[in-house]
This record gives sequence, structure tokens and C-alpha cells, in this order.
Amino acid sequence: MSAYTHGSPTFSGVTLTGARLISDQANGPVWEYTYEGTQSAIATQAGISQSAGARTVIDDSNPINRLVATYVRDPNVSVGSETPTDVFSIDWEENQVSLFSSPRAIEEASGYISTAQYKSDIVDAAQAGDAYPLDQANYPAGFYIYSLLGQGIDTFPVSSPFLRRNRTYSLTYTGTPHRVTYGAIVYTRAALITLLGITSPLTERIPLDPEETLPEGFVWGWYLAQQSYSYQRERGGVKVTETLGFRFGKWNAWPSSSAIQGLYTLIE
Repeated sequence: MSAYTHGSPTFSGVTLTGARLISDQANGPVWEYTYEGTQSAIATQAGISQSAGARTVIDDSNPINRLVATYVRDPNVSVGSETPTDVFSIDWEENQVSLFSSPRAIEEASGYISTAQYKSDIVDAAQAGDAYPLDQANYPAGFYIYSLLGQGIDTFPVSSPFLRRNRTYSLTYTGTPHRVTYGAIVYTRAALITLLGITSPLTERIPLDPEETLPEGFVWGWYLAQQSYSYQRERGGVKVTETLGFRFGKWNAWPSSSAIQGLYTLIE
């Protein structure tokens, strides 16, 4: 029986019978090596694998013993050369938003006494059962909202794309992890592609901005809605899973260089 072991001289009694990369979106990649051999040789190989950072499982229920060694990073690649594994996904998610957040209502409110007054006049009249307090011809969106409020409806569903990037790497990764960002940040399509290093064919899956004209101060963009991290401890190492999520929509955002404050900071 020929013998081969990862990271150690060949010795008799053990054979590498399988090597595969296992990856899923939830837990990221693991590198799995399977060895078969005699009891003493498998025990020796287990010690070698563990010293290299592997988690090991031995099956000695058959005449030929089997060892499965699992690594949190590719053991054939040096620490300094490790490349993180990225898994992207795009889902359509539905959210409930205020009736007053529709672009038409925002546009109407900008021409009223004030945005706050526009909303309070309509809401107060609907709650009291009074007649519509605005000029219906000049404020048709407000009348529509007033009618819905009278029926107990104050939100409407909006479906939008949600892009996630799951990145996994070992604790010995020498690259730069994403630093937690504080504050409400919106990225333009171009800035998002640059930030995540998105290339074709995923680039073609990132929707273009709609042609709908938005009120002043509003932009189409990708809001950084999720920043999460998980750590999976293995023998001799730790695997990190880093998730960033971006929700597409229309946002009240101004560039960081602007003197005007918005609800969100725009990264262009």
C-alpha cells in the first residue's frame, strides 16, 4: 500500500483516499481529507493533522481504520496567501413603509405649509372623521392617503432587492476584514460594486437605477442594512464568517461632502 500524508513525510500504513472542499452559505468552506490505514498509522496521522490545525474523527469499526481531518482553511496554501471565500445572494424582500413616504406624497408635502403640517392635517382629519382638509385638486395624493387612513391602512408593501455577501476566512487571514460601520450609509450602484469587488456575471444581476424622478434630496441606492459576524472555533484555529447586507430603494441621502444633512450618508 502506497502512503501519502499532507504536510508530512510518507510513511507506510496510511493512504490518503479522498480530499474535497465542502462549502455552504451558512457555514462557509471547510477542507476535508480522508485517510485509511492501520490503527497505529491512523493514530499517527491524526496527531499530524491535529498539529496542522485540523479537527479529526476516527472510525475504527472496520478492519481498515478511517480518519477524516477537517481544516478551517486550505492546508495546502500558506497563511499569507489565503484568499477569502465569498458567496453572494440576491433576494427580493418585502417591507411595510408609511403611506407618507411615497414619492408623490413627499412631492406634495414639499409644496404645503410644511411636511409635518401636511401629514398632521391629513391624519387628524382622518382620525376625527372630518372632511378632507386640503384642496383635492392640488393634493390628490393626500386625498388618497386620507381615504386609506379612514379604512385603517397606514402602510403599504414595497418589494426591493436585498444583496448579501457572506465572506469566510480563517483567523490567520492577513487581509483586511470589514470594519463595523456606524451610521446610516447608502451606496450608489457604482460604489457598491467597487466596495464588494463585484465582477461579471454578478454585475449584470445588480439592477440599474429606475428612471423614476425622485424629489430633491432622494436617491436610488443600496442601504447597508446588515453587518454580522460569527466565529467557529476549530482545533488549532478559528473560522470567521462575515455577512454584509444591502437593501435597494429610494433614500433621503446627501453626499458626505455636502453641508445639507440627510437621513442617510451617500457614498458615491
